[in-house]
Amino acid sequence: MVLGVELFFALFNNLAILIALVALYGLLFTRLQRTPWALRQAGLGVIFGAFAISCMFIRIPVHQGVIVDQRNTIVALSGAFGGPLSAVVSAAIAGAFRASLGGGGVLAGVTGVCLAALAGIGMNRLSDRFGSPRVAALSALASTLVILPGFLLVGQPQEGFQLMLDMSLPYGSAIFLGILLGGLILRREEDREHVKRLLEDSEERYRELVESSRDLITQTDARGNLTFVNHACEALLGAPPRDCIGVSAFDFVHEDDRARTSAWFAEHVARGARIGQIENRQVNRHTGEVHYVQWWSSFRYDAQGALASVASIARDVTEQHKLEAQLQQSQRLEALGRLAGGIAHDFNNILVPILGYVDLAATGLPDNDPVQEDLQAIRQAGERASGLTKQILAFSRRQVLRMETLDLRNTLTGFKSMIQRLIGEDIQVLVHNPADLDLVDADEGQIEQILLNLVINARDAMPDGGVLTIETDNVYLDEKYVEKYAETLAPGPYVMLAVSDTGHGIDAETRARIFEPFFTTKARGKGTGLGLATVFGIVRQHRGSIWVYSEPGHGATFKVYLPRSERTAVERRPVGLEPLSLTGSEVILVAEDDEMVRKLVCETLSSHGYHVIEASTPEDGLRLAREHTSALHLLLTDVVMPQMHGRALYKEVVALHPEAKVLFMSGYTENVIVHHGVLDDTVDFVQKPFSVRELAARVRQALDR
Repeated sequence: MVLGVELFFALFNNLAILIALVALYGLLFTRLQRTPWALRQAGLGVIFGAFAISCMFIRIPVHQGVIVDQRNTIVALSGAFGGPLSAVVSAAIAGAFRASLGGGGVLAGVTGVCLAALAGIGMNRLSDRFGSPRVAALSALASTLVILPGFLLVGQPQEGFQLMLDMSLPYGSAIFLGILLGGLILRREEDREHVKRLLEDSEERYRELVESSRDLITQTDARGNLTFVNHACEALLGAPPRDCIGVSAFDFVHEDDRARTSAWFAEHVARGARIGQIENRQVNRHTGEVHYVQWWSSFRYDAQGALASVASIARDVTEQHKLEAQLQQSQRLEALGRLAGGIAHDFNNILVPILGYVDLAATGLPDNDPVQEDLQAIRQAGERASGLTKQILAFSRRQVLRMETLDLRNTLTGFKSMIQRLIGEDIQVLVHNPADLDLVDADEGQIEQILLNLVINARDAMPDGGVLTIETDNVYLDEKYVEKYAETLAPGPYVMLAVSDTGHGIDAETRARIFEPFFTTKARGKGTGLGLATVFGIVRQHRGSIWVYSEPGHGATFKVYLPRSERTAVERRPVGLEPLSLTGSEVILVAEDDEMVRKLVCETLSSHGYHVIEASTPEDGLRLAREHTSALHLLLTDVVMPQMHGRALYKEVVALHPEAKVLFMSGYTENVIVHHGVLDDTVDFVQKPFSVRELAARVRQALDR
């Protein structure tokens, strides 16, 4: 029989099996953690049970028919680290094997295994099992106290009790140390494997983060050679990572930036900088494209202060550079646009009467009159001033046009299907096209852009619904017309595209700035102010002109004039037969609220022999009509004026002078005026802006009707 100290050392030597178990547990831990819990616990139970059997092959007899070993330590650790199912499986295996060995201590041996399983399950329930030496010692002591009563079942109770007392110190100490040391080692192994798994997961996440980043991530050695790059290098540098390793990072830098980048690198290393930032250009080796790249670099030094490596993150900021360039261009356009708006507004207010009165003066003089030269000099000075305005407004129009010969009717037909979806169901769309519309040379996409912007502008002006009218027509602009209203055009045949709405209208201050870049009357964030400026630029690049007419509360009309294509065979003159004589002696009442237009109209009619009565408001016109006791032959009135429409004024005047005829003038197209209910289509009408000759002809036609 082995007792006392000899028994302790015999049991302690039995722990060699435990060491093998720890090694195997460490190898299987990570794999077992990825299996279902039941399979994992059952598997551990089998493994621990097998090692418990191994312990019983090194038998230490302590009493007749009684052997001791470290099987109970193994079974207890099975429960502590494998879980309840593992404890049951390992106990069943060890108990069955002990029963097969026979002897008087079978019942005590099987009972000890069961008690060890219960102790292991109890330790498994602890949240911090073997997390510290103190907890481990208490767990081992408690387990030992649970296991020792198994000796009570050896022989008679008195005999079993005495054996338990004899075994308490040598066997109990061995069990205590086995559970304590085995538990600490297994816990350390668990923690090591857990940390290893965390590191692997962290590395995997880091790798995914690095490789999925759209930014270029690099590491270079002290000489600047690449030791790591992520896959973003393929898009930026034009080479896969394997082709970049070992290559100098400076080889990818644009040759014009290489010296500056090298100097930046050397300067940071010389002063021991830890971080640095630089922007340079990188060349894609595959496509040759140049990318603007922003670098953020971290410099790492060794213990002696020498550069060890440089880790960098590089972001392609090429698009940002483009946006910045566009922003700078937009800011330039905004500044020049506002300057141009101010110049155009002030100059045109000055030039309209200058050029108009020059024409009136020239009309009354013979061609060989010396004053004609003076008038021509004034006209040239005015045209030079107009040219200055044109040069400023023409700045920045750089789009490339794909010109083709178009029939605007076909363009409108294709565009009309989109209009209703664009503007909604509460806006009615009317389209008017003549059957013999001339062709134009234009970029169809840009023409559609003009229509799109003008339609959207009209839609926004009619939040509660209304009528949108789109129409085309053939027009002839004579010299006086283009001098007054379309200084960029040459006299001749044009195709007019007009977009009109019944919205809230545009006041004079807004009209003066309506084509300025970035000028908008919409709330912040609701408009860019580029819609009409874009239309303006497109029209100008097509060698055309755009003009807007509007009054607050009475909608707006935008007229675009495009040159007729040379493929059009028939040259057309203004609609209507021109009378043989443009002069007369009748009395005409002119009602126009715009002073500049009113003065020019009155002087034009006076120069053609008419007696003119001038009224600046409808009320003034009514007063003058009452005071005029002789015949009043014609009322020439603007359609939309403050306080009273032109039609209402005519009704009042004709009640006083039944013989009076009427000629309406407006910047709105005739179809819009008819729909507004202001006029019917049988009355005489002249559109603004008009030439001196056209005005005289329409007046004569109205009087002769």
